Amino acid sequence: MKAVIFDNFGSPDVLRIADVQRPVATTATVLVKVMAVAVNHVDTFVRSGAFKTVLAAPHVAGRDLVGEVVASSQPDFQIGDQVWTNSMGYEGRMGATAEYVAVPT
Repeated sequence: MKAVIFDNFGSPDVLRIADVQRPVATTATVLVKVMAVAVNHVDTFVRSGAFKTVLAAPHVAGRDLVGEVVASSQPDFQIGDQVWTNSMGYEGRMGATAEYVAVPT
């Protein structure tokens, strides 16, 4: 799947589109097909290295997404549910700027 990633901290020039492995739903996540993302100032802090946090590798950029659940073992989240999150892309979580994201429940 396609995602916007960065390998090193820096300016927007470090961002690139790449093929990455599609995540899977787990007992702690639902798989979301991304419909839209937003870019905010926290994304620039993470990308520049100013916001110190553990990053997933490869690091997919972005925190905010809206999407549709496509796989879930969670009783509170059904396939087809539309969801929103603003907590991706830091503390070891994959970012939001991808075709699919495993979102913690």
